[in-house]
Amino acid sequence: MSEEEMARKKEYLRKWHLDHKEDQARKKKERRLKNIDETKARDKAYYDKNRDKILEYKREHDNRPRKGNRDWRVIIEKVKEELTYYTSLGIRPTLRTMHYRLYSKGIIHNTKSDYGSLSRKTTYAREQRKTFVSGTKGTRREEYYPRLDINCFADDTRNLKKMIKLEMGKDRDRNM
Repeated sequence: MSEEEMARKKEYLRKWHLDHKEDQARKKKERRLKNIDETKARDKAYYDKNRDKILEYKREHDNRPRKGNRDWRVIIEKVKEELTYYTSLGIRPTLRTMHYRLYSKGIIHNTKSDYGSLSRKTTYAREQRKTFVSGTKGTRREEYYPRLDINCFADDTRNLKKMIKLEMGKDRDRNM
């Protein structure tokens, strides 16, 4: 076999190989699209079959709090309601107690960010500081939260510090 024939044969094999690869890629893409279409059809059939159950589930669970923007004015109103309940029992709740109370009622999530937001918003409400709320089309407006009593929450840290100081004083007296 001459070099020219070898070169032609190599070129033929190279072209065949490229065509074969393109053909395999095309078939793979067709299979993937077919699988996607089958999946969509299967999902649609499942939804059509269980439509009533799905809608009922969504209606039942639609009252859960959503992530993202919440109306904290409404939540502060709920805090006020809960505070009146606790004061009628003669209890001054901690912020943590209020957080878990609101979580158990499905008003907020049990996350660090929601706890921090509750702390910040109730501080604004107790101090009657202005807050800026985003409006539509990038506008902002000043807003006040419903008024809360400055001492509405029990502060465990103060009691803890007092207890530590008392204990430290007792230890000093014993050592002398």
